[in-house]
Amino acid sequence: MVFYRDLARPAARTYVSIRNTALRFWRWGWAHKLAAIVATLVFVALPASFIVPRPHYVQILDDDVLQHQGTPSGTVRYLIHAQDLFKPGKMREYENERAVHLGKIDAQGVKNALVPGRYYRVLVVGLRWYYMPTMFPNIISVKEVDINGDPLAEPAHLIAPPEYQPRIP
Repeated sequence: MVFYRDLARPAARTYVSIRNTALRFWRWGWAHKLAAIVATLVFVALPASFIVPRPHYVQILDDDVLQHQGTPSGTVRYLIHAQDLFKPGKMREYENERAVHLGKIDAQGVKNALVPGRYYRVLVVGLRWYYMPTMFPNIISVKEVDINGDPLAEPAHLIAPPEYQPRIP
């Protein structure tokens, strides 16, 4: 009885609530459905892309890129250029800035962990937006992997030797 009271009843209530919501959605007119879908994308999916980290498997090409903003204050953005491991020819750009709400306080520590030419699994939040204002995904954490994306037992954390060149298409 304890199991039924603690687990089965809340699960049944959730199922009934979801079913009723789905039935109500399908009874709406097309304009109401479209408004609900757009509102869900704008107020749920878009903010979630700035909170929920997602993995990218990349080879770091350059971790010392400066982008000068065309503003009077002369702000500078620190970017990281990388190449996707599983999509040949796809270049990625990341920003490395603080994200206290996700536990990233030391942006310089992430930059120091990256070595050009090595392969990494980076967790990123945010979107790449090409229009004004331009936005870049922010790197939250990095972990060194091999060329297949498998974690290394003992990451090197050393300067890459000269013969270890980045793959450029």
